[in-house]
Amino acid sequence: MRFNPYTSLLLFLMQSAFSDDLLRHYQSSDKKSYCAPVISNGTIYTQIDISGTQKQNIRYTWHGKKGSRQDMIPGVYIAGRRYNDMRRPLIPFGYFEESHNSGSPKRSRQVLDLGKGAIGCRNDFKDGLSIQTHGFVHQKQPIFAVRKNFTGKPAGFVYSFDYYYARQGTDRKPVKWCNYTVNAISGGAEIRYQVDGVQTLEGAVTILSSGAVPEVKVDGCKISLIFRNVPENLEFFMLYTDSFNGNDWKKEQKKLISEVESKHFDGLFAEHSAEWKKFWNRFSVELPDKKMQDVFYSAVYNLKCTSTPWGVPVGVHPYSWNGNYFGFNLFVSLFAMINDRKAAARIPEFRFNTLKNAIARTSNWSYSAGAKYPWQSDEEGFYECSSPGVWVDHIFHMGNIALEAWEYYRYTGDLDFLRKTAYPVIQKCAEFFMRQSIYKVENGKIIVGKCCDLERLGTARENAFLTSCSVICTLEIAAEAAEVLGVDGSSINEWRKTAAALRESLPSDGKKYLPFPGCPEKSVGVMGGLYPYPVLSPDDPKQLSAVNDYLGSAAEAGNMYPYGKNICTWYASWVANAMIRLGKTEKAVDYLQKASASAGAFDIIYEINEPGIFVSHPWCSAPPGCYVQGILELLCRSEKDTLILCGGLEKIWKDVSFKLQAPDDLTVILEIKQGELSDLNIHAGKNYSGKIRKIRVAGGVLELDIKPDHAAIFLIDEIKKSKETLSRGSL
Repeated sequence: MRFNPYTSLLLFLMQSAFSDDLLRHYQSSDKKSYCAPVISNGTIYTQIDISGTQKQNIRYTWHGKKGSRQDMIPGVYIAGRRYNDMRRPLIPFGYFEESHNSGSPKRSRQVLDLGKGAIGCRNDFKDGLSIQTHGFVHQKQPIFAVRKNFTGKPAGFVYSFDYYYARQGTDRKPVKWCNYTVNAISGGAEIRYQVDGVQTLEGAVTILSSGAVPEVKVDGCKISLIFRNVPENLEFFMLYTDSFNGNDWKKEQKKLISEVESKHFDGLFAEHSAEWKKFWNRFSVELPDKKMQDVFYSAVYNLKCTSTPWGVPVGVHPYSWNGNYFGFNLFVSLFAMINDRKAAARIPEFRFNTLKNAIARTSNWSYSAGAKYPWQSDEEGFYECSSPGVWVDHIFHMGNIALEAWEYYRYTGDLDFLRKTAYPVIQKCAEFFMRQSIYKVENGKIIVGKCCDLERLGTARENAFLTSCSVICTLEIAAEAAEVLGVDGSSINEWRKTAAALRESLPSDGKKYLPFPGCPEKSVGVMGGLYPYPVLSPDDPKQLSAVNDYLGSAAEAGNMYPYGKNICTWYASWVANAMIRLGKTEKAVDYLQKASASAGAFDIIYEINEPGIFVSHPWCSAPPGCYVQGILELLCRSEKDTLILCGGLEKIWKDVSFKLQAPDDLTVILEIKQGELSDLNIHAGKNYSGKIRKIRVAGGVLELDIKPDHAAIFLIDEIKKSKETLSRGSL
């Protein structure tokens, strides 16, 4: 009988998998880029590595000759908790390791259970000891729980659970700008602290155990729970309570201790996993390409873990740009499509809540010029939190911020949200461009002035293509939103006239659009008129020529930085999204497969993953966001009044199914079997306006005659008849 290294580990996880398709395995012999997997509830963000701990002496990335002192080393970080210096770094809350007398493991393996947001590890030692670890961060509570299972314990076995209230790294430096004391309490210890940050935080890290009574030993910032008579199972609970935004942390701490004592690991895990089940049940996607399917679900897991109360930063980790919020990223439509409207709404809500600060960045006591959001922002949205560089001259992210606000309305049909939250942001972004970025030059052309477009192109680029498309998109969105709301009538024509003039002035060599006038380089930015900004027609000959020109050089210009030999997942996904909007489904699938190929362990997407050349930023949110967007739009998107479902996928894949949200508050359930459409149901929500009136699917066009809060079930014969009618009409 062949030995399965994961069998006992999966049993230890108490059959925790929501589905085998949502389990991701890794063992030390695998030839994949590895980074300790993330577990998070959107506020507490942490990792457990393959050792079942949070080791500080392992590097997961390789920045080539450039090098980097930073890495995604495990630790506990809490969204919003920052120091008060220029780049607003995250405050660390420590990490745990373990010590015992059995040496190093001879074999290690790890499971990431996407279905229930949990990690399992098994480490076998030469003396017969086996330690299995199961960890999770409770979805509703600030609790990080870890269970240890011991088998084959040697005589005299002593185990120590070591918590370091320290900064990242092997030098064990205590948390800076912090006063703290450690107190022994029943079953563990309490670290009471006061940290000088953006807010002066008071709070506690409470470390509890169950299964045996520990001996508590304190050595500087190291707190050890030592067990000399080790039972089969030990459970550890780290509770993170603080005074952030006026929270009564002592009251919360008392409540959490009571919950841990009454529910224990199993009870808390049951609550936690039920929340993950609710999340996964909101949508479904079934693809015949297993690799694409696996990378898609891992990417969605990553994005959910990274979705904080303020939106989606790169990650909640120092290596992830200090957990800052980039205006460039696009997440609203994908969260809307997978029916997580709370996560989708938080993104434009954050921009609305920080709009006052963005306006202050462009105004003085006598003049206002719209709003300018930082390129990298903390939760306050006032200071530029990036390091000095060409990126501080970006302005195209203002278009992304406006687009995100509009996309929430476009998908949900929530008119009240558009009026109160989205439009104020959109209008001020448009005003910024009109007053600060648009110029009439000597030949009468209207252009966008000098700025930094994509970073590889440098700064001070006049009439840059991607940025110009961003401005056009913002102005046209502003005009459409104003029309919907019946406001700012005097601005609507000006916005549209300016957008049209900018479109006429887009840089080109007469045959194709260029990244900027005279640009000798290739850039993925020439896709910008299709994705992310839908401002050019799919049959625009210059846009098509620019796309084809880039595709011929994608390997040389396939990364954000001038390193590597292949196209990275982010850029491959960007191309795929453009191909989808061109109606080139086969090419879109090809590029999504290319995007999938560079995923690392657990099918996680990196910023760049070329081992031996350049490996950077695993668990980075932007590339998986672009990838997920591509998969979702491949299945379901809209153009004007028409919903486009699968876009001819049945010619490539014989079996596809999904349940997704669509624009205009629609829900779509579709199944294709053996290349034929077998099921199509559409439900209209309460905000359905009737903007979507047609459905293009399986080579036919259907009329959508439906009322809000009603469903339409399409019969297969009806679909076939529509297909035949379309074919005859096209002859």
